[in-house]
Amino acid sequence: MTDWIHKTKTTKHEVYYSIESSKHWTVMGTRTHNLFQCEFEVYLDGVLQYSMKQVSAVKQFISVIPLVSLFWENPFVIFKDGTAYAPSKRRTKLFGMGKWDFDFEGSTYQVSLSPKGDHSLVKDGIPIAVYHRRGIASHPACFTVEYIDEVANRPDIIMLFAAFVENYVYMDRGSKYGAR
Repeated sequence: MTDWIHKTKTTKHEVYYSIESSKHWTVMGTRTHNLFQCEFEVYLDGVLQYSMKQVSAVKQFISVIPLVSLFWENPFVIFKDGTAYAPSKRRTKLFGMGKWDFDFEGSTYQVSLSPKGDHSLVKDGIPIAVYHRRGIASHPACFTVEYIDEVANRPDIIMLFAAFVENYVYMDRGSKYGAR
């Protein structure tokens, strides 16, 4: 299945995303400008469902020190119904490309970047989505996404990891992970 993920609103500190196939879901990501802790909130019909955020101010401070930031990162934690899931883990692949693991609701999601501006999402070792970043100023979409039918009922997950890559990797971290 192919879908479009749109940036619907961008301010100095927040970016909002929607997915073409399900207008009931919204993801709000904070802009960190590479200094502050990053956070994402996932809403269904305006009601907060869960969030993913960096929780350590000390780790955030250390993670922005030049050169140290290549090896150190303030991890993300997903929160839902009062439960904090395991912190994310980042690995740097060849040529500085990033790969992150997120544990959520009994599954491990892995986000991997490619040097072409695309990224993939794997759930428990099974590829479930491929994102293609689009930088066309005349079109409000920021990603096209191809995903397997089994995750069509989870547009929130599809949008969350698109927002993570757009906000955290491209908008606020620039080329740190080989992103263009």
